[in-house]
Amino acid sequence: NVAWLGDLLPNDIENKRPLIERLRVAIEKLPKSFTEGDAAEKVKFVNDMIASQPYTAADLPIEVRRRFQPQQGEGTFVLVFPRFMGFDVHNLDIWGTALDNLINASKAQGLTLRVLDTNRIASRVFALIRGDGPFIMIAAALAVMGMIAISLRSIKEAAQVSIPLFLGMLCTFGAMYLFDVEFNFLNVVVLPNLLSIAVDNSVHLFHRYHEEGPGSLPHVFRTTGLSALVATITNAAGYGTLITAHHQGLRSIAVLACLGVLCTFIGTTLVFPAWLALAEKRTTPGSS
Repeated sequence: NVAWLGDLLPNDIENKRPLIERLRVAIEKLPKSFTEGDAAEKVKFVNDMIASQPYTAADLPIEVRRRFQPQQGEGTFVLVFPRFMGFDVHNLDIWGTALDNLINASKAQGLTLRVLDTNRIASRVFALIRGDGPFIMIAAALAVMGMIAISLRSIKEAAQVSIPLFLGMLCTFGAMYLFDVEFNFLNVVVLPNLLSIAVDNSVHLFHRYHEEGPGSLPHVFRTTGLSALVATITNAAGYGTLITAHHQGLRSIAVLACLGVLCTFIGTTLVFPAWLALAEKRTTPGSS
């Protein structure tokens, strides 16, 4: 929907002038009886309407004009209203593209437009996030894996600890699809944070397993695993409070964070010990 100052002014004036002139001539040809008594007032009213000139923008109340005119009085504002809400990322992309096409079409006709729209800015911000997001996630994953390798002093063991974490991240994307959760420029910051939160569980479990030795997985799971569960719940609770927010973007942070914390917990604290148990069984002599 589009609105501008011209929508408030009389339109198609030139086509209406011949009709007004014919009406004026018809009034002049009325019998004299119509110029006396009660009829005279009505004829005078019609004559005044015919003689009146179309009003212009300057005749409009200032309260109406200031919505469409800048303070300097140069140019005019055109208000464009989208037919959808602005918190949906897909709709933001459509809106930003539509405004870009409008600007290009105006430039082709020699018109200069200055677009003032926060949703267009949001669309550009998310386009930048989509462009930088993969690099940032890869860099964050490599940084996490590098720190684990330094801590464990083994690239092989660092891979063992990291793979369940990355599986949990993949599980997060699947959960987003199932629960129809979309990225936006607010909740996307949760992803790198999930890597740093979830990796603690697998690192602590692996260190404790190394200290206790083979056959200690049940004990490790009952002790360190329980601590990892408590830490996971507290992390989820911290993000979960945002679910009470009225702002859709803030609520999406809570939803994505809780899904991510749950999925990475499954990968690092449930799947990882099972993986270690399977690896221990294969390497233990005499096991079947």
